[in-house]
Amino acid sequence: MSLLPTIMHSLEDLHPSQGGWYAYSQRLDDADQFPLAAKNHFGHVRTEPDRITKKLAPLHFYQLALAAPKPPDGSFDKAAAKRGDELFSGKAKCSAC
Repeated sequence: MSLLPTIMHSLEDLHPSQGGWYAYSQRLDDADQFPLAAKNHFGHVRTEPDRITKKLAPLHFYQLALAAPKPPDGSFDKAAAKRGDELFSGKAKCSAC
């Protein structure tokens, strides 16, 4: 499993701008929950020149190279996995993201 979706999940929008990248996260504008991030506009980051693109492929390679830990024997709960899958694919609409 790649961590890139985890990293990207915190950003609502990440796209190229002229000569760089623009990252946007409305969540970080919430001064009550994230006072430092809101004050410093961490939810609105521009990079110029583009310092991101050339790092994405090596980051992805690294993430895919990480070995997943082996779960303890007997720790898999089929009923819980089924409930989670139903929630993920159904009411929570996670699979649509």
